[in-house]
Amino acid sequence: VTKMRQWMLLIVLLPTLAHCVWVDVNPFTGEYHLSGPAAVKWFQNAPIAVHLNSKWYSQPGGDGIEMRMEKTTFQFGTDQLGRYNSTVFHWLAGSTPVEAHVRVYLGEIWPGAFFKLCFPEGAYDMAIGDASNTVTRFPTFATKEGGDDGIISSLYYMTFLQGNEVKFGDYDPQLGGYGISPVLLYDKNLNTAVLSALTEFPSQVVSGLDNQLSIGLNGQINSVPNGYCIESVVYAGTGVVDMILGWGGVLMKRHGKQRVSMENDLILQSIGYSTGGYYFYNPCDGMPQCSSYQDTLIAVDTYRRSVKIPFQYYSLSSFWYNEKAYNGVWLWEDTFSLLNRSFPTGLSFLQSKLQVPLKAQISTFIHNSPYVDNSSFHFVHEEKCVIPTGPSLWEYLFNRGKSWQLISLEQDDINLQITTLSQTKSNLSLIRDWMLGQSVAADQYNITIQYSNALPMATL
Repeated sequence: VTKMRQWMLLIVLLPTLAHCVWVDVNPFTGEYHLSGPAAVKWFQNAPIAVHLNSKWYSQPGGDGIEMRMEKTTFQFGTDQLGRYNSTVFHWLAGSTPVEAHVRVYLGEIWPGAFFKLCFPEGAYDMAIGDASNTVTRFPTFATKEGGDDGIISSLYYMTFLQGNEVKFGDYDPQLGGYGISPVLLYDKNLNTAVLSALTEFPSQVVSGLDNQLSIGLNGQINSVPNGYCIESVVYAGTGVVDMILGWGGVLMKRHGKQRVSMENDLILQSIGYSTGGYYFYNPCDGMPQCSSYQDTLIAVDTYRRSVKIPFQYYSLSSFWYNEKAYNGVWLWEDTFSLLNRSFPTGLSFLQSKLQVPLKAQISTFIHNSPYVDNSSFHFVHEEKCVIPTGPSLWEYLFNRGKSWQLISLEQDDINLQITTLSQTKSNLSLIRDWMLGQSVAADQYNITIQYSNALPMATL
């Protein structure tokens, strides 16, 4: 629904007005203001800014060379989230066209405002060297008004770090950093809003600098190709749990995913035995007639049967491929050259004795792994780290894993690999190519994945 006055008014039409998000857009200046649920009033317009051609450009009123607005257009269409209405501001940053979209959805239960930033002719010389900061700032919101503490600066925040680590506290003007998205803001009445990437998760970060809160490409991205776009969302309502679930629903809908029931995953719905506890790099402790992990696990299984503990799987930690000896992954398969001491008759034999499927951990590949030298596995090489891209390596490993009934993979040390390999920050697609390649192969072989020590950018 569109209504002309001094401003162009965009409305998210929902079943009740209490859930409406209103976006007032000035088609002449590029300003926008959100209203509706209590939380969206925290997000008020600050100037768009982009760093390209080694210079900062900004909307009039910002810090940087002034961008020139060429025109404003209006778009109506349909995508995975439903019918939308967009206002598109066409800016020129020097001679580089930049398009800033403000979008709402009509008739859908999405209490949020959606943003999209596009570079029709690409952009170059963008990097500022700091991956914790951004080289694009749209949307960006003021955190102070007239020099006094504004609305956002009086809030509380919560964000996700690696693994299950959650950081929260009073609003921090320096909130953000590499790998930080989403950020959830809430007040004492649990009015809540989420600011996050909607696409291009590995490349976008939230940054709180210069009395502003923004989201955009991290500061080590140096160029983007013609037609490149990033999307983000402000999702608002009440209650922390409800907002996380609602925001997650938006992301899954946008990417054609469905929330999977625990009943579909043996690991989540049943009890199993983890080797990450007492026997972690500690085989045979106190056990007579034991010479290997194979003896240990068969003895554990004999005992659990005697007391009728219904283990449905066994989880093998990093000792199974001898991570400590190799300082990483040399091989990751059922072969005597790898398992001669830990499982001397192999994983297939072990599984036949346990008679339940196996879950297995994997960490970081080492440079002298035979896999790294196989060009079809598409490893990215750096001095301190190597990462496989695409599905071919995982298809090979998962196919080999069928013989020992591999049903789940624990991908460990994700954060370590992302932060060690410098190209993960400067390459737009590297993290996606790694994680998506693994996921595609796992889906092909009906293997679930547990992400361990993972930044949000990787799991998203």
